[in-house]
Amino acid sequence: MAFDESFLYNDIPCYCGVINCMKRGTAQIIAHGEQSIYLRDTLSGVFFLAAACETEAARLLAYRPLAPGEECEALTRAAAETLKTNYPRAKMTECRQYVYLGSDPPAYEKRLDISPAQPGDLPFVKRHYRLVSGEMLALAVERGELFLAREDNEKVGFIGVHAEGCMGMLFVLPRFRRRGYGREMELFLTGEVMKSGMYPYGQVFVTNRASLALQKSTVYGGAECEMFWFLV
Repeated sequence: MAFDESFLYNDIPCYCGVINCMKRGTAQIIAHGEQSIYLRDTLSGVFFLAAACETEAARLLAYRPLAPGEECEALTRAAAETLKTNYPRAKMTECRQYVYLGSDPPAYEKRLDISPAQPGDLPFVKRHYRLVSGEMLALAVERGELFLAREDNEKVGFIGVHAEGCMGMLFVLPRFRRRGYGREMELFLTGEVMKSGMYPYGQVFVTNRASLALQKSTVYGGAECEMFWFLV
């Protein structure tokens, strides 16, 4: 049965990551149903699993069980419950996923000079951001998906797109915080992602109450869903 991707567009907040992988040609579909999908993003190595019930999620997962050290995004609670059952020792992180669905890039006051990071900027980025490997940071620079922000030629911080397509890697130096620069960088990157024809989206840990409250007041606040990260 050929895969019909039309159901993905009925719930863009949930499936925006899957849609983006398909648009950029890095989606390796492992198994699917009429309303379910299991794939691997060939750029990042991250898996995506979504199904309405645990029986269907288990059926898809059986086509290619996860190996130790692999990561999977469960886009539905049924998929998450299936992964918890199959991999009881896996580390699970619950998030809220936000997507910008505007037809035009958001408007904002431009105060920073934001440009693609260069290889020479990597030591600065690595010094302040350790949630992503150096290899993945270098890949983001190579792909033009990591951006450095400056004020009067002084480095303020950076933001980028993770290898699987999610916006993140946001960091603002302490002395530049509480000026709205993080929001400006996020809105800048929103426009850049839209230029590439992708859906701009981000994820926030459910334990980060301050960020959850902030997102509700931004252009991303109108479209959200739950999702779950698993590290096997």
